[in-house]
Amino acid sequence: MAEELRERLTLRFPWVHIVGTHTPPFRDLTLQEEESLATRIRELKPDMIWVGIGAPKQERFMMRFLPLLDSALMFGVGAAFDFHTGRIKDSRQWVKSAGLQWLHRLIQNPRRLFWRYLRDNPAFVWHIALQLAGLRTYRK
Repeated sequence: MAEELRERLTLRFPWVHIVGTHTPPFRDLTLQEEESLATRIRELKPDMIWVGIGAPKQERFMMRFLPLLDSALMFGVGAAFDFHTGRIKDSRQWVKSAGLQWLHRLIQNPRRLFWRYLRDNPAFVWHIALQLAGLRTYRK
């Protein structure tokens, strides 16, 4: 998918300069694989790193790799790569404007997303409330 995404993005946005792609295995990387990937990324010197391996795996990846790299900017893009390659149908603009894109995604893949939304969304709101109330701080 990474190479397909590269092709589509460079056709759609010819000024984009994609310096590399990587498709990790579904399992955790070995220490040797992590070191090899970090070395490759440092050699490529990207300004931005886009990570689309799904939550929460992409967040863990970014937290682990950002300190190892010279890049200061990583984006977890979730299903954006799937939208750009056409693997997942994107919602209409009015659905996005209404803030209901999450519902469109849930309808497309209820088996995978229902339990994630049910578990993660209340936890996310709870942690935001704790932080806003000054009862919890999170390291940078």
